[in-house]
Amino acid sequence: KTLVFSLIIFLLSILNVASANDKPLIVSYEIIGNTPQISVNVPNLKNHKFQEIINEQLEQHPKRSISSYQKGVANIMTDPVAKHFTLLSDYEVKINTAKTLSIVQKSYMYTGGAHGQHFVTTQTFDLTNGQLITLDKLFNNNTYIEQFNKMIAQEIARRNKSFYWFKGIDANQKFFLTPEGLFLLFERYQIAPYSEGNIYFFFPYSDLKELKISSVVW
Repeated sequence: KTLVFSLIIFLLSILNVASANDKPLIVSYEIIGNTPQISVNVPNLKNHKFQEIINEQLEQHPKRSISSYQKGVANIMTDPVAKHFTLLSDYEVKINTAKTLSIVQKSYMYTGGAHGQHFVTTQTFDLTNGQLITLDKLFNNNTYIEQFNKMIAQEIARRNKSFYWFKGIDANQKFFLTPEGLFLLFERYQIAPYSEGNIYFFFPYSDLKELKISSVVW
């Protein structure tokens, strides 16, 4: 069935720099569908010179979630549990400064079965040029993968999680920045069973001497 979308501008959020005029304005709009239930909050920049470039990337996660959901329910709307089908998507601004914006978008989709599906997208932008920041752009050398792998393995042992099947990170590893440090994120099933949920490893900036964080974030 055709979904009816309504766009509602409803939230302004400004975070974490000395001058509010120096950082981008984050505006939410909500996509709502009735058959079956859809509630998707989409982050957008406003009044920023790179807003078109960044907004296009910010909208990729909700668009993929909606497309996947529609395909998933298209042929099973006669299922007795169809009334419980759901797509929920929201985001968190982790850091927002004059130079850097780091956002985590999470979606939950239920189309039947034992449990729903969870999807996470992490995006960190250099606001001085509108470009997406990857892990390799944060480091001065190419040894960061080896360094992180060693630290993560040590942390897994400290947590007594020997059943994790962590093999190592790569250049596409999901991460986000906060005022305190860097988080690496592993989704359900990526290195552990579903019951473990999303798994996070936190690294204070003081422990990442090779990270070019001062030139990117502040």
